[in-house]
Amino acid sequence: MRLFQSFTILALVASLLLWIVSRPWAWSGVTVIALLHLGWYLTLTPRADRDWAPDMARITTGSVENGIARLSDVRAFTWAEGGEVSEAIWRDGIYDLSRIERVDLLTSSWGHPDIAHIIVTFHFDDGGDLAWSIEARREVGESFNGPGGFLRQFELAVVAAPESDVIDLRVESRGETVRRFPTTLTPEQGAILFRRYIELGNTLDARPRFYNIVFGNCTTVAWSLAHALRADLPLHSGLVLSGRLPEYLDELGVLPGDVPMSQRREEGLLRPRSE
Repeated sequence: MRLFQSFTILALVASLLLWIVSRPWAWSGVTVIALLHLGWYLTLTPRADRDWAPDMARITTGSVENGIARLSDVRAFTWAEGGEVSEAIWRDGIYDLSRIERVDLLTSSWGHPDIAHIIVTFHFDDGGDLAWSIEARREVGESFNGPGGFLRQFELAVVAAPESDVIDLRVESRGETVRRFPTTLTPEQGAILFRRYIELGNTLDARPRFYNIVFGNCTTVAWSLAHALRADLPLHSGLVLSGRLPEYLDELGVLPGDVPMSQRREEGLLRPRSE
């Protein structure tokens, strides 16, 4: 796939150079390249049997009966510096959805503050927690990139993990900026949303689909799951500029209290243990 992309990019550059010399030839070149790329793009199909990166090796699945969720493939990794895995553990888990106490939104940014990864954590009244993350499923040796997010390079995955796994990976290991935003979702709403994540995991495990940086990413997919709580959720710039998602939730009344967003961001910052 990368070889074909490289070829088409080189051909497109050549076509642009032809533009300077002969515009009719340039238009022909651009048209041919566009048709080749479209034809290639339409032949791609999502798969579940690739050589996945260790942290993306499994998708969390499960079932719910009488309010008890039984999950398979909950990630519980120990992370070293740079995002390397020092201990890889996948385990099963049992969660009583009637004991959900609070739901938090976590945002994790690594560059521009308007771009962030979104994670939702469910806290239970016994002190336990479980974080759900919708991911671009990478293969061994791959790193996420914007063009690949458009061009079907990555499948979509959903992974559940203890919050300690998620925070250690993003704050301690990768040095990302992670903030916590507690929400006003009720325990009953939390249980509904938890079920939706399980349903998504079961669906992706049975029928893989592609990640899309605009229409099928960590924010827009979570937004679609939240329709189980409110069917008429409005559109907002935070669905594209995911770092602004807290502002969206604030406008919906999902964040508690009348607090300036600057204060929410400062109070919600999760600092490395070394600080």
